[in-house]
Amino acid sequence: MIARFNMGASAKLSILLADEDALRRDGLSAVLSGNFEVISSVADGESALTGIRTLRPDVAVIDLNLPRVHGIELIRRVRAESLATKIIIMSSTDDADIVREAVRAGVDGYLLKNGPSRHLIDAIAYVHDGGQYF
Repeated sequence: MIARFNMGASAKLSILLADEDALRRDGLSAVLSGNFEVISSVADGESALTGIRTLRPDVAVIDLNLPRVHGIELIRRVRAESLATKIIIMSSTDDADIVREAVRAGVDGYLLKNGPSRHLIDAIAYVHDGGQYF
C-alpha cells in the first residue's frame, strides 16, 4: 500500500488524530498504525491546531464536535494559515448542511464514524493524493 503513495519503502504518511473520546482515539490509532504513522493523538481542537502547526502531519483525522475549537473552525484556521495538512472529518451526523459547511471551510474528506475502518484508510490515501472523499 505504501508504494501507492509513491514513497520509499520505509516512509509512511503521518497522521494526527483528534477526538475527545480516548477509546475512539486508541482504536483509530491501532487501526491506522499498520499503514500510517500516527504522530499525535489529541482530545480537543486547540491541541489539534497546535499539533498541525508544529508537527505538520500529512493528514489530520478530526471529530466534528471537538471541544475548545469546533472541527469546522479548526479547518478554517488551518486553511487561513495555508497549512498543507489534509483534513478528514469523522462525524456521527450526515446532515447535508453540515457537510456543505465543512466543504466550504475546506475539508478534504468527510466520513461517518459508524463506517468500516477500510473507508478511513482509503480516504487518507485518497485525500493525500489530492482527491476529496465524501
